Amino acid sequence: MTLFQNAQLDGPWRLTVDLRSVGGDSLTALRVLLVADLLRRTVQYVMDRPVSTGVVGHSAPLPRTVRDSMGIDLPRAQVASADSVAADPPGSPAAWLGPMTGSAPTHACWTLRIAAVKPPATEASLADLLHDHEPRAIRLALLRFGHASTATLSGARLRRADETLYRWQYKVADWHDLPPTPAADLDAIRDAVANDLDSARALKLLHRLEVDPETPSGGKYATFCRADDILGLDLRHLVQLSHR
Repeated sequence: MTLFQNAQLDGPWRLTVDLRSVGGDSLTALRVLLVADLLRRTVQYVMDRPVSTGVVGHSAPLPRTVRDSMGIDLPRAQVASADSVAADPPGSPAAWLGPMTGSAPTHACWTLRIAAVKPPATEASLADLLHDHEPRAIRLALLRFGHASTATLSGARLRRADETLYRWQYKVADWHDLPPTPAADLDAIRDAVANDLDSARALKLLHRLEVDPETPSGGKYATFCRADDILGLDLRHLVQLSHR
């Protein structure tokens, strides 16, 4: 079911990110914040609606520097309770996001419960993952899982995410200098994330487009850049470095 089909879409969206039951689990905190950021980007770039976000609970398990490196753009300020964001003003869309153990307000339009992250045995903490992998590659690996399913991050999956991120960043930099053409398959990618935040489907579509011989490179560049506004993988990283 599409996330947006049963809500009044007028007015700003209000997202509540609830970390009260996370405790010291930095990996769960990371995933809840990442899914909230994906929803914020979807509402902003797909629905073209303003978004206000409140964070409930202690966010110390995920320092601001880590959130920035992951591309998680959510407010520093915290709010007193989930109800303070989800209820006022009435009538505009409201979503609550939290871990499986969280308690959601009854009047939220959507309740998104985020499953845990299972890291490799050799990289048991977020600090271990960040030591061995690029932050945006960890984001990419997590986006391959539905938010209600446990994200099992094997060493092989993380290595593939590293390789995919580097390859896409280099290809986007190469495509940047080629004649521009209209974006391809962008509507399908947007529909995927609007349908229950199916980032895994969106990533599969990007993989398919990457190797499609019928799509001009300029069109691939346009699509990857527009899709990256939603997915937050910093695919224009090398382009931005070359223009500094």
